[in-house]
Amino acid sequence: MRILTIDTSGQTEFVGVVDAGHVLASTATPAGRGQSKTVLAAVDEVLADSGTELTDLDGIAVSIGPGRFSGLRVGLATAKGLAATGGRPVWGISALEALANALASGTDEGDAGVADDATDTAGEVRWIFAATDARRGEVYGALFERAGDGSLRRATDDTALPPGEAARWAVEQAGGERVLFGGTGAAAYRDDIVGAVGPSASFAAHGPEARTTLVLAELAERSGVAGAADAGALEPIYIRGAVG
Repeated sequence: MRILTIDTSGQTEFVGVVDAGHVLASTATPAGRGQSKTVLAAVDEVLADSGTELTDLDGIAVSIGPGRFSGLRVGLATAKGLAATGGRPVWGISALEALANALASGTDEGDAGVADDATDTAGEVRWIFAATDARRGEVYGALFERAGDGSLRRATDDTALPPGEAARWAVEQAGGERVLFGGTGAAAYRDDIVGAVGPSASFAAHGPEARTTLVLAELAERSGVAGAADAGALEPIYIRGAVG
């Protein structure tokens, strides 16, 4: 399937075209003013760079948050508009689910950087806490559990908490086992997390955000057309009030 992906949930906007597990073209643009224009420009760019016409697309995968209020609104509006022009399916993908899958699949080639200098890799850690920077001294986060076949199961709902509190909550939900923390929230508040849970925390060695384009498409393709959303009813996940 050839899928257009749009993620405007964070401080960097990711737009790309993926076909059969290969990223044909992608952009990463700092979020800012005039976002509606920059997202559309990024869509035009990746379509041109990948030699793709709108009619070639099998669908659109868009991040629905949690994340930046204005970013999510623009990303969803863009996805809905493009889908409406050709009746293409749209998949609304949780930003934290995408991040967790990126952490699970994108960091196991090397050791995770861990709080107590242990050498767990992403492939060896059962619990993954996806955390993005929610600003206001908080992170958006959710805990995921790795199944025996390597797939991920959501263990908690999304939440917005101070990083230390989020870390304690994650480890508690994991039954005291080691938890791999990753994402912009884990990077920004690493010291707070270590201070809260010490050696129960390990950290992804590589930023998973670069895999956003591929993971969004993978999750959409896994869902299939039957798992696509009703574009008109698709809404963003805010968790709390507007955050920029």
